[in-house]
Amino acid sequence: MIEKVTIKDKVIMDRILGEKSESLSEYIFELPQDEPIILIGGVNGSGKSTLLNTMHYTPPRIRLNCDEEKKLKEFKEMVKLSNDNTEIAFWSNSRDNMRNAKNMDEIFADDEDCINLPLFLGAKKQSEGECLLVHFTHFVNKKIENNSKLENPKELIFIIDEIDSGLSDDVIFAVMRYMKRMNNEHGVKFICSCNSYMMVREVGKLYPVSWFGQGIKIDNYEKWFTIIQIENHNKLNKANYLANKKDKNNE
Repeated sequence: MIEKVTIKDKVIMDRILGEKSESLSEYIFELPQDEPIILIGGVNGSGKSTLLNTMHYTPPRIRLNCDEEKKLKEFKEMVKLSNDNTEIAFWSNSRDNMRNAKNMDEIFADDEDCINLPLFLGAKKQSEGECLLVHFTHFVNKKIENNSKLENPKELIFIIDEIDSGLSDDVIFAVMRYMKRMNNEHGVKFICSCNSYMMVREVGKLYPVSWFGQGIKIDNYEKWFTIIQIENHNKLNKANYLANKKDKNNE
């Protein structure tokens, strides 16, 4: 499992923390080790995707002007794993949903073995939510299948971004039950971005993106809404901070 993420890049810290980053030399987000589904929450633009994108290492597909050894070293400095025999699989709706792709090369760019031509050809006939559900579960099932064939199977961690985009509440409920079932049957874990109460209701806990890995139990909508209001206030302060900083740099 991922124990913690340590970010020292000031640009990334600014995107997540805003003015809070000025007094910090690094941003550390610690993750629980015993939870099968971890929800990293916040409003749109709060830095969820920015944080999730630091949690996975992707070997360069085209090794042109790219130092793979340097990239891997930087990743290991940022992400501490509790088990070296770990595979981190990243899926993003905006990147990997076949409905959004113009050609096959744009989907699963880092996981060519997960490409499925019939699914790709049928994607345009589906709604955004239908397509997300089909292709997300296909990706997870394929990664689990491939891992099971290894002589020494790895601990599988799925980093999932924008899974609640375009989904109705009943389908979000189904997705959460699917992830729980995959954990029960195969031991895989999920780290997801979240701005949906339906997701939180199924897990009962949220890790706001700007809270340094501090989780909060949520058992009703009113408590969820309060947290979202706090995060929205943080986002507005962050937006003002970044705008002022940009103006000063342009002076």
